[in-house]
Amino acid sequence: MRFRTLFLLILGLGWAGNPVRGATELPFSFIDGMIWLKINVPTSALPLNFLLDSGASSTVLDLKSGIRLGAALGRRETAQGAAGQIETYQIKDFRGTFGAMALPRSILAVDLRAVSGGLHQKIDGLLGADFLKDRIVQVDFRTRKIRFLESNELSEAGMEILPLKRRNDVLCVEVSVAGQPHEWMRLDTGCRDALQWVSKTAMNEAVKSNVTAPSIKTDVRLGSLKLQSVPTGLHEKPMFRGEAGLLGNGLLSKFTFTIDSVRGRLLLLK
Repeated sequence: MRFRTLFLLILGLGWAGNPVRGATELPFSFIDGMIWLKINVPTSALPLNFLLDSGASSTVLDLKSGIRLGAALGRRETAQGAAGQIETYQIKDFRGTFGAMALPRSILAVDLRAVSGGLHQKIDGLLGADFLKDRIVQVDFRTRKIRFLESNELSEAGMEILPLKRRNDVLCVEVSVAGQPHEWMRLDTGCRDALQWVSKTAMNEAVKSNVTAPSIKTDVRLGSLKLQSVPTGLHEKPMFRGEAGLLGNGLLSKFTFTIDSVRGRLLLLK
């Protein structure tokens, strides 16, 4: 879950069997339940290994990688993460690209060594929600492609369209769990689990059942779409203020999905 992997930060769909004509299309790898991207920087002969992490408010460069690349680190500060306070350094003139797409110039440097533990390779950075701002980004797990679309390239035929709301500088989507009213959860491609849900009642029931790591399998509703027996981690208290949990890759990977930050929408295609 995110607490064991990406606990750090405060932090489409024109496809119908063929790629969207005219869209910028770039490959990704889906390993360890994460979306891996190759990021180019002028000071490295080899591309860096980043994760697409919509649950992180800011794009992040691993501190050790930043030092190796000669990045100019600003003063040390602290930020609130899901597991408590973390140390960060501002980098104000980062020059990274994903294909021809420029990464944010102002990013954070954070020690990601603990996050890389248990994964198949070291994480050099996280491509956060700031990269998604004012963009339409489609993630196609079938073809392992990410597409950057213009509004006129985005077909809504056959799509489930859900509203996105910005909270804590990230995007949140409405999710209904176990027949309960819809709640706002963080859209989190940095979480490899299907769902993490804040429910004191469900948590207490799990504890009564002597579950070591409280979790359940339950029905989840996204708009009119109903998914059954979704593995769901339970939490008694919110991980982030005003958010009822995390919607992660374990569920998102069942769809081709588009994050339309321009219009504030999440589009899902089964």
